[in-house]
Amino acid sequence: MSSIHSVYTRPLIQEYLLLIEERMRAQVSPEHLPDLRQALDHLLAAGGKRIRPTLIVLLGTMLGAPQEKIVTLGAAVEMLHTATLVHDDLIDGALLRRGMPTLNAHWSPAATVLTGDYLFACAAHLAAEIDSLEIMRAFAETLAVIVNGELTQLFEGRGVRDREHYYRRI
Repeated sequence: MSSIHSVYTRPLIQEYLLLIEERMRAQVSPEHLPDLRQALDHLLAAGGKRIRPTLIVLLGTMLGAPQEKIVTLGAAVEMLHTATLVHDDLIDGALLRRGMPTLNAHWSPAATVLTGDYLFACAAHLAAEIDSLEIMRAFAETLAVIVNGELTQLFEGRGVRDREHYYRRI
C-alpha cells in the first residue's frame, strides 16, 4: 500500500488529479437542474482511489501527451466509472458507498438511472473531445462489456459458480 500511496502524493499526480476533478465538475453547467449539480458534487465528494485517472496521468506523461488531453481523458474515464457505480448501487439496492449515502438512498430509481445516464453522456462527450476514433471505439467497447456484465449478473444471479466464470465476468 505504501508504494501506491507514494504515487498519489507526488506533486505532478496531485496537480493532475485536481485538474481532472475540476474538469468533471465543469460538466454540469449552471443552466442544469440544481439537483443534478448537487448529485455530481455528492458523487465526487465521496472520493475514491482515482486509480483510473492516475494510470492515465502516468501513461500520458510518460508518452508525452498534452496536459489537456490527459486531463480530459482522465475525467472521461472517471466519469464513466462513476456512472457505473450509480447504476450498480441502484441495481444492488446499496444505500451506502464509502460510508456515504448513495443517490438511490435519496432519489427515486428513475432519477438515479437518469443521473447515471447523464454521467455516461458526459463521459462520452469528454472522450470525444480527445478527437481519437481509437479512444471512442475503446470507450464504446468498455461500456458494452460493463453492461453485458451487469446483465449477466442479473440474469444468472449474484452467485459465482466457479473461478473461470468469475474471471470471464470481471
